[in-house]
Amino acid sequence: MAVWYDPWTMSGTGVPFRERRRSERHVVRDVKGTLHVSLEARILNMSMTGMAVATGEKLVVGRKHGITFRYAADTILRLEGSVVWCRPGQHEPADGRSTAPAYEAGFRLDHTLGQRAADLTRVLQAASLTEASQRISGRFKVELEEPAKLGAVIGFTARNLSASGILVETDGFPSVGAVVDTELRFREHALRTRGRIARIHETDGARGGQPRQFGLEFVETSEDGREAIRRFVSRCIERPAHEAAG
Repeated sequence: MAVWYDPWTMSGTGVPFRERRRSERHVVRDVKGTLHVSLEARILNMSMTGMAVATGEKLVVGRKHGITFRYAADTILRLEGSVVWCRPGQHEPADGRSTAPAYEAGFRLDHTLGQRAADLTRVLQAASLTEASQRISGRFKVELEEPAKLGAVIGFTARNLSASGILVETDGFPSVGAVVDTELRFREHALRTRGRIARIHETDGARGGQPRQFGLEFVETSEDGREAIRRFVSRCIERPAHEAAG
């Protein structure tokens, strides 16, 4: 059974955890994990089965996202959908001044909308800028006061690990400075914590759509959380007895 360490408590200062001295990095194998990421997106058009969005990050085709947006003062709609295409953005900024989003992406919504189908219908009726006779490819152009949130769980493989951070390889899209909920797994051990994307390592393979490497700095500030990280790291780097003897 996995043993879950749960150092989620953050201090009110927002000051990231840093070791007093530089933490030794260790190359590791078989350490996997997930990043729980979120980014903003502007909904360009939508229908009962899909939508197009503009966002600042390139999305991975085939990946499933949670899509959350507000369409009335007291109504928040949560959907799920998979990315079916992504391309460089071509739309002008909504305010005419800010930088245009870097990418546009198309989502296919889950077919099992259930009770949310009625809410989605109301969104199309209330927020649509297009009359039914002027629909483009069966979709309505819509205008919402707030951007939507796209959430996803992205798997990664750890390349090296220390008590202060980790180098991971993934095809995800976190931006430098983003703080993400992180889960790490090694054999029967597991750790839940938070990390800040400190840097992105671009490689030749990354330009061809292959995974990129991200430097993730742990931002746990409670002593219990820091101790949980140290225990997890020690388990990942300890050598089997027969290797130590050799």
